[in-house]
Amino acid sequence: MSTIIIEPVVKHLTVNCSPDLAFQYFTENMGDWWPLETHGLSKDRTGQGAIDCVMEGRVGGRVYEVAHTKEEFDWGVVLVWEPGSHVRWTWHLSHPPEQSTEIDVRFEDAGDGTTKVSLVHDHWENWTEDGAVMRDNYNNGWVTVFDERFASFVAEQV
Repeated sequence: MSTIIIEPVVKHLTVNCSPDLAFQYFTENMGDWWPLETHGLSKDRTGQGAIDCVMEGRVGGRVYEVAHTKEEFDWGVVLVWEPGSHVRWTWHLSHPPEQSTEIDVRFEDAGDGTTKVSLVHDHWENWTEDGAVMRDNYNNGWVTVFDERFASFVAEQV
């Protein structure tokens, strides 16, 4: 029996703030930069985009979106919480939790008041037959969410 390994999605960007601040913007302000109107579960389930998304700041904390109806839809669970340097969480959205992928984000001092932010989204093989297709979709989606929306949000804050 062979195990299929699907290459992770890998993204990097540099932002003009400290690692502590970049971490804070990424985790505590997720609802401010995430494209809630299009990227989430609320639209399909309630007919409207979400009003917020939350990452609870601790290992075992929930990652979830809040719909206009105030319903909460789970996205995953925090696996690593190291403020200022590293956060990792499961990501399952419309899949059962046992089929989660994982998102790993690291914040590294790049000098001159900047931070290199690296995002790795892996474990696509957990989505079985859809894994390779979903990986390609997310590779494009992270351009909008991470490279554009998160980077723009940070630029507006500093």
